[in-house]
Amino acid sequence: MRVLNMGSINIDHVYEVDHFVRPGETLSGLSYHSYAGGKGFNQSLALARAGVDTLHAGRVGNHAAWLLQRLEQEGVDTTHVTVGEATTGHAIIQVVPDGENAIVLYGGANRLISEDDVVLALSACSPGDYLLLQNEISSVAQAIQKAHERGLHIVFNPAPMTADVHQYPLEFVDLFILNETEAEALTGKPIRRRLAPECVNDSLARRRC
Repeated sequence: MRVLNMGSINIDHVYEVDHFVRPGETLSGLSYHSYAGGKGFNQSLALARAGVDTLHAGRVGNHAAWLLQRLEQEGVDTTHVTVGEATTGHAIIQVVPDGENAIVLYGGANRLISEDDVVLALSACSPGDYLLLQNEISSVAQAIQKAHERGLHIVFNPAPMTADVHQYPLEFVDLFILNETEAEALTGKPIRRRLAPECVNDSLARRRC
């Protein structure tokens, strides 16, 4: 079994500050750190560390070789990560002393994944393999459709949750990874302590849960 993770790869720029910057203010940072990030990147690392045969597909900019090296060192196949001229996706993160944060996320190269990229990456998979997706990249709907046609199991984490998600062919998703906010947005129902999978699927199909 192989997992194809078609997901985001980001650089997180983290600044410790004594308060969040205000409109018109120039604020000195207390410290700065740069980390590899992105939901896709993190999930590929987790899969590889769990011993899963993991293939990551995506896009980064020319100065992001260290991100691919990190994935490869953990055993992730990066054959289908394209390096190009577009800026690597990144986040600007302010962190205040009590741990609260404020984030500006720029999709960059993650938002340039095309249907051709999807088809090429899926060609490395066989029926019964898994496709893992998050909502930080482009061509998610095409990836779901094409993976279904190839007989893959589809796992989808619709974060960040956007209105576009409701237009995706969600009936082909086998497993959703959801927090309460995303579950409520998908079903249109308040979430109790537990939400059974059939409840999500019924709601998506516009049947009563």
